[in-house]
Amino acid sequence: MRQLGQMKKSTKNSLFTYTLVIAAFVVVQALRMGPGVGAMLEGQLIPICAYIVMALALNLVVGVSGELSLGHAGFMSIGAFLGCAAANGLAELIPFTPVRLGVAMVIGAALAGFFGFLIGIPVLRLNGDYLAIVTLAFGEIIKSVLTNTYLAVDKKGLHFSFLTDKNALEEGGLQLIRGPMGVMNTQRISTFTVGFVLVVITLVVIFNLVNSRTGRAIMAARDNRIAAESVGISVTKYKMIAFVVSAALAGAAGTLYGCSQTTFAATKFDFNTSILILVFVVLGGLGNMWGSVIAAAALTILPEALRQFSNYRMLVYAIVLILVMQTFFLPGIDLEALRNAGNLAGGLPDIAGTGNLSAEKMQIIQKVAMTIDPIFIIKFLASFLFYFIGGYLLYASLFAAIGAAVDNETDSQQFLTPLSIILVIGLYIGFAAMKSPESPMVFWSSLIPFTSPIVMLVRIPFGVPTWEILTSMALLIVSFIFFTWLSGKIYRIGILMYGKKVTWKELYKWLKY
Repeated sequence: MRQLGQMKKSTKNSLFTYTLVIAAFVVVQALRMGPGVGAMLEGQLIPICAYIVMALALNLVVGVSGELSLGHAGFMSIGAFLGCAAANGLAELIPFTPVRLGVAMVIGAALAGFFGFLIGIPVLRLNGDYLAIVTLAFGEIIKSVLTNTYLAVDKKGLHFSFLTDKNALEEGGLQLIRGPMGVMNTQRISTFTVGFVLVVITLVVIFNLVNSRTGRAIMAARDNRIAAESVGISVTKYKMIAFVVSAALAGAAGTLYGCSQTTFAATKFDFNTSILILVFVVLGGLGNMWGSVIAAAALTILPEALRQFSNYRMLVYAIVLILVMQTFFLPGIDLEALRNAGNLAGGLPDIAGTGNLSAEKMQIIQKVAMTIDPIFIIKFLASFLFYFIGGYLLYASLFAAIGAAVDNETDSQQFLTPLSIILVIGLYIGFAAMKSPESPMVFWSSLIPFTSPIVMLVRIPFGVPTWEILTSMALLIVSFIFFTWLSGKIYRIGILMYGKKVTWKELYKWLKY
């Protein structure tokens, strides 16, 4: 325990991240041996590992190096296409799949790192957002190039063509990349264990880089380029190291992902994928590696976990349907009669304009029609306006408190991460409220100021007593006033603490002054 207390903070963070990843692996493996992991989660294990590696790689550029990349999906696509092509082409030469997958990931990483080097040579010499612009363009260019690439192999060697498939193969030849169809009929040789090993290797590489002299030089160039250059640090060189390592790791992640799919196309690795990975990094915290691990895993699982709520899309459909019918197709429909029609399952009431709609669709429409009431619409819009402004002011006061406590962006991440997690939790509970609006978790979340701007708005269409809404609003107002006062107090003390690293413990001491 004494030795643990004497450890550097960076070492503690590294050990915590390693422990977190290993514990997660052990838990998942234990669940896989039992009935605890469904088919949905089983199919997401390898993509989760790939996205964790991508988030860690991008965090090395955005969080540690201080540069913005908007095209990391391009490096991922290079690893996916060329790494999988290498894995398929080496099937006879290397029959042992773990070794073949390892070789393929090395190839994918090397090629992605090479392209990262080519991009970095001209761009990293400049200041500003040039890297973001160039990487954005690179992602789109590489997607277009791969979409029009045809690569095959036979006894004569590799065959390459562009735009059209001109590869005449001998018997037994193999198509590796098929233009717009992408990579097809690949052997699914990726495993969760290999993905876990890649995550650990990525963490080892990044932590050793960040905690070395090279890492300190990278962060010095990030914090103050002029000061770094004045003491002899080559800013371009060290930023290049971070960018190339990041691109190489992204290529390895792409190979891992590609070799887990039977088929995939270049459109999978578009701009939206790059932005998704950037969201992982921002949500987890810039420079915070364990935060990136948690954010990537949580936000990869969350969309799949929420598929059970996909039926609620019918409510949106019904709203549009009613409005369209009322305006264009069924101007004679009597909404009041529809609201009072009772159970429609046994047969449709005699309502003008209902046409040949099924009983199931009419039931959905009836539910929505109950909410199409001028009084309800005014009530909902007023609530939306209040919670939007109130939620904005509450979190603005919290962010102001954080800004008052720290003097640089890096130190702020330890405080921003909990707030980001709370926002994600509120969003998740909001989805849960659609299924069970009166459950205890949803009820209390609609009153707690941190989650009420989301959850209460979801509950209102299902019918909420007025006293609950007023209580929720009052708590939100009181919380905003309290945290605004707290921000001012923190600022008055923090302005005198310049240069001192702020921790939760230190912040608690400030509040007692």
